[in-house]
Amino acid sequence: MDLSRISVGNLLNEVATRYPENEALVDIPDRTRFSYGQFLEVTNQLVKGFLKLGLGKGEHLALWAPNSSKWIITQFALAKIGGVLVSVDTNAQVLLQEERNREFLTRASCRWRRQSCKNKSYCTRRY
Repeated sequence: MDLSRISVGNLLNEVATRYPENEALVDIPDRTRFSYGQFLEVTNQLVKGFLKLGLGKGEHLALWAPNSSKWIITQFALAKIGGVLVSVDTNAQVLLQEERNREFLTRASCRWRRQSCKNKSYCTRRY
């Protein structure tokens, strides 16, 4: 397998096909584990959701969330559609103000923001 000629999404597809039962991701704080088969399945579900929302190749999505399995799944889903992940430091207090947040996202060429929400697993807002 020539890794210089394969995309991240295609690599995930290939590894999940070869080793579907092998462990791919462990999230200790959330107490969740994903085999490659499970990881591919949830990643593809998120890909479908992103595409349904109109997020596509070259689009930037700012993710304001702590490190977790959901963050990794988001990163792989974006890679599969050719999107760009813009990570936002969850400790950046200055970004807590909506106006500055919008300014940051504009500078990062983001039309999309995904963040952890209290009542929902994730919220997505289009700017």
